[in-house]
Amino acid sequence: NAVWIWKKDSLIPGAGIWASYINGVGSNGANGIIAPLQGFMVRAGAPGLSSIFYPSSARQPDFNSGFFRQNQQDPLLRISLEQSSPYFQEESLIQLKANASSGFDIDCDAGYLGDESAISPSLASLDANRYSYSIQSIPDPAGLSRLIPLRTEFGHSGICQLHLQSSNWPSSSPIFLEDRALQRIETVSGSIRYSFSSNGAADSL
Repeated sequence: NAVWIWKKDSLIPGAGIWASYINGVGSNGANGIIAPLQGFMVRAGAPGLSSIFYPSSARQPDFNSGFFRQNQQDPLLRISLEQSSPYFQEESLIQLKANASSGFDIDCDAGYLGDESAISPSLASLDANRYSYSIQSIPDPAGLSRLIPLRTEFGHSGICQLHLQSSNWPSSSPIFLEDRALQRIETVSGSIRYSFSSNGAADSL
């Protein structure tokens, strides 16, 4: 049920990011509205012939209308990766959902799509099978410990920053950010910014 829309960088040829949207939440600016003549991608649930149904009621009569898919109030962690020079920003979301499994769920997860550019940074969360997500839904750990790796890749070396912002997150499941390279652990409470240096290769947090 996810939708991906390509957002091209206007200054650097071939560079950009994918905005993803599913079940009321979106990354990289996706808000549930697809503009006229805007190309987009979806993922079929099974091999073979698939169809997309788009009823007339889904049309937006003006820019002040509500979204076709209403926003959800599930606990959400929004993770933004910023690279300063040249400036790029990538975003990944993790949310708690009662009906989510520990793997990929077609009705509440969006896989990660990279742009295959050597310039743009990338950010994705991973599950136990190393599947990459731009929007990952997990069941409430209910006080139990759960590790979610973040994969980051950069086109340039330099100073980068992670911005983590949680909303409606239960206090019974606190969030910690671990930098394995520096062996540092930060508590995520509401909103934090974490700066680190990249050597232009892949890093893991």
